[in-house]
Amino acid sequence: MKTKVGKWLVDEQTRTIIAGEERIELNLASFKLLQLFISCPKEVIPLSKIKEQVWQTEFTTDNLVYQTIRGLRKALEGEDAQSYIKTVPRHGYQLSVKIEKISETPASGEKTAELPATGRAQENKAQKRLFFTTGLFSNIMMIMVIIIFFAMLWLTNITPQQAIDKPADNTNNGHLLVISPGAGISERQNQAFMRYSQSIKEDLKLSEESTSNTVNLLSKLARSGKENKLVVQYMPQRNAVLNLVFTGHASRLVHLSITSLDKTLFEQKRAQPYQQMLDIFNEPNIKYEKTGITGLLTEVKEIKALLSLTYSPPARLHSAQYTIRQSIEKNSLNEQQKQAKYYFIEALYAFYKIEHYNAQRLYKGVNYLLKNYSQSNFSVVAAALYLAHIGNTQLAYQLLENQQQDSFVQAIKGMLHLKLGETYLALNHFEAVYKMDKAFEDNAAYYIWLLKKYKQNAKLERIYSDLAQSDYIGNDLYDMLFSWLLSKGSFSEAIDFIARYDTVMGCSDGLYSAMALLNNSLINHEKAMLWQSRATAVNNRNRHIPWLVYVRALYNNDLASYLSWYQSYIKDVIGQESRMHSLIITLMAHLVLGEYEQANKLLTTLEKVKINLFDPAVVAIIKALIQSHIAKQQNQAIDDVIAEIEPQVRAFTLLQGSLIRQVLASYFMLSRDFDEAEVHLLEACKANPALCLGWQHISLFKPVIQTDKLQAAIKQANKAIKGNQGKLIQLNRQVAQLCPVAKQ
Repeated sequence: MKTKVGKWLVDEQTRTIIAGEERIELNLASFKLLQLFISCPKEVIPLSKIKEQVWQTEFTTDNLVYQTIRGLRKALEGEDAQSYIKTVPRHGYQLSVKIEKISETPASGEKTAELPATGRAQENKAQKRLFFTTGLFSNIMMIMVIIIFFAMLWLTNITPQQAIDKPADNTNNGHLLVISPGAGISERQNQAFMRYSQSIKEDLKLSEESTSNTVNLLSKLARSGKENKLVVQYMPQRNAVLNLVFTGHASRLVHLSITSLDKTLFEQKRAQPYQQMLDIFNEPNIKYEKTGITGLLTEVKEIKALLSLTYSPPARLHSAQYTIRQSIEKNSLNEQQKQAKYYFIEALYAFYKIEHYNAQRLYKGVNYLLKNYSQSNFSVVAAALYLAHIGNTQLAYQLLENQQQDSFVQAIKGMLHLKLGETYLALNHFEAVYKMDKAFEDNAAYYIWLLKKYKQNAKLERIYSDLAQSDYIGNDLYDMLFSWLLSKGSFSEAIDFIARYDTVMGCSDGLYSAMALLNNSLINHEKAMLWQSRATAVNNRNRHIPWLVYVRALYNNDLASYLSWYQSYIKDVIGQESRMHSLIITLMAHLVLGEYEQANKLLTTLEKVKINLFDPAVVAIIKALIQSHIAKQQNQAIDDVIAEIEPQVRAFTLLQGSLIRQVLASYFMLSRDFDEAEVHLLEACKANPALCLGWQHISLFKPVIQTDKLQAAIKQANKAIKGNQGKLIQLNRQVAQLCPVAKQ
């Protein structure tokens, strides 16, 4: 039996998919991914399972998975409108076509025809006659071409030598800017790109300039004046060339195309995108019609909350998308404007990874906007979103660099800065947009996240006071402000916050996690476990769960129970130790229990895990802690190990939650800097009373636990626990009524 996926027949022996005359050979990763989808029909497959099944490890980068999914989609979908692989935001991917089993048995009576000997002889004679006729015809054609050539020379009074010596036409029709490939490509790829660049230069008769990067791209183009410009850049991940056509003094983008270098130069030139690009370069048609997208962004607040809504119950995101569609249908002047709005929204969804669209459709949509609305800023924004989506974030930012006036464009520029790792520049954009448009929810969420990262509490206080007048609809922003209140030790205000916004947060794992964290910190363990189980039922990979179990175990002086729980958690839920946060928690539990060799083994896993929100220095500090403990156990000096890592510890800038505070306090205890260790323990005490009371069970901390400041902090922790019980009990009742447990 063979398997048929949509229109494709799958050949497992050759890793090939076949549809009629079309055959596509898949690479090993893409084929294993296809097999996984076939084995799990209608199932939404999470990223972790794809990593485990296709690469046999969770340490594979997310980017490699996305590239493999993109490649498989490209192979299956081609230029068809049908979608084969559906993206389910925050959950995974699902095969969306029918799977059939096809019998391999050949039809009865089927035979292979064979010519008899006499037939073969006749066929050979016919071939000889054909070769003779073809050769004679070719010779006649060559003689005719020569005659025509000399006749033309005679008519134009040009001698054969003059024809040979005639200079080429050096008139420039525009300017070519070649972005030189980096050092990471092969000589073969570089030569293919240079051949392409030279060919298009000759076809369009362009002057040429090279640059090593896209920084200040529009300024570089402006030096060429009002003539048309073409920018070409090699895309190594696709072995293709990105072509951007600009026109006018302002260097307005009017067309975008991608040319594959997998084809010969002759095939590239015959392809429709190439010919279309040449036509647009020679005659760009500037249009001044309005897209209506400015009105759409003003009318529909959900567009500015899409990212936040992905952290909310799925029904909210679906409702927002329905509202956007309704607005487009009702408030467009004509079909052309309606189509423009849909194409823009699709580019935004793809950039946010909310929806997946066929690559050809996104490409078509961007060029539709550039062709019909070339003077609209939002046509260029759509092009930038598309470029960022396909991995060219630097160039995407350059397209928007000179656009300042619109809050939406500013926010997108901030997001692009984040993708480029330029967090301070991103913060400046988000702050400017927040001042212009506080209702822009996604921008506010990014702004709060960066303010927390850089500990700008005064600005966070102002945002918190603004919240009462705001009308945010997603969960993300509320989750971040709640965690900020806990980090300050403002438990009474945190309880009031949940009581005020529980209906906005909805019955989600975000609300359940907040309730579990509150109850856990205030030693209401029974309710903490109840809310933890509710959060687990919604999302059993919720990142707060290991921390909740660890804090309870430390408070009860029973960290061995945490390690036992963690082993079951790995086996039954995670499948493999691969998450930074839970790995650090578990490693610290081993250190507290004096299990240094076990901690050292776990360190190997920790070093392999991709660091995301954690500063890379965290791993280096933990490694130094383990080495120091092992050295002390063997009666060896630890001064060199401690001193080597000290510059990284002193320069540590990460937003320091209670877990990281424990890591840093442990380092300073080993370095005998008790004052600095005390600072970190005091901050953690303020943020988590249960954790504060658990410090007494850590032998490493005993020299500072008895200081006046920490004793006062312990008293304050007990006061916070007792003082908030009444409000906490009432809040538990309120949320339980809002989100009753479903009856079995």
